[in-house]
Amino acid sequence: MRRELEAKIRDAEFESDNDGLAEEMIGALRPVIGIGLKKEAVAIGQSKIGGKPHLPEGMEWPCEDDDTEAEENGWNYKRLSFVCQINLAECKPYDFEGLPDRGMLYLFHTTEEEFLSDEWSSLIYRDVPASELREVDYPKDLNDVEGRFNESRIVFSESYILDQDGEKFDFDDDDDGETFEGLLKEVGMHTNATMLGIPHFWDEDAYEFDGNTQVALLELDGGLIERIGDDDSMFCEGTFHLVIDKDALTAGELEKTAVIYEGGT
Repeated sequence: MRRELEAKIRDAEFESDNDGLAEEMIGALRPVIGIGLKKEAVAIGQSKIGGKPHLPEGMEWPCEDDDTEAEENGWNYKRLSFVCQINLAECKPYDFEGLPDRGMLYLFHTTEEEFLSDEWSSLIYRDVPASELREVDYPKDLNDVEGRFNESRIVFSESYILDQDGEKFDFDDDDDGETFEGLLKEVGMHTNATMLGIPHFWDEDAYEFDGNTQVALLELDGGLIERIGDDDSMFCEGTFHLVIDKDALTAGELEKTAVIYEGGT
């Protein structure tokens, strides 16, 4: 698929006056697992965004805080909202970094606006077969306006991003970025989100990423996570960056992943 993509880049018409743009883009191609979203029924154990999670028996719905400091300060133990679940067996065919070949990865996050960019999140990995999962209803104390999201099935593909030494590719014309995304779609690659890429932070001080030893387990646009009822996004223009050491990834220690939610500009 890469050769087909490179050919389309060379044949494409871009707005920029840079005659060498196509070759610069090809030189900046970096493989990722592409994520696409489909508004269709989701079977138990399939990857998805929103809806009700498919959890193994005995797994409790995470809360925002459960430590001694919270108890001493009288903070409420508010439920985290379910963001997504990823069945690693579904994305394994496109893996190139050593993902586990099975298991479920769950992401929960706060919807309290004043804490969106804090560490009030929960990333949970469970190595269980789909036959041991069941759909879990929303807790009664979960915010029924901000904390429940529309369901979309996640599908995976080979895909690519453009990266220049850890920075997003700098297009002279934004339309050329849209053209590149269109070319990815033309060759059957998904572009809604990515796995195993490089996190691109708006704020360079948000996280100190080391591309030699770390990888972005997931880059997810918060705008894709729509509230039930009004289709608006609780997470606006923000982005979820899930960063993990490559050694932890290959060892299957996915819960060592750092979850950074970065609000939009």
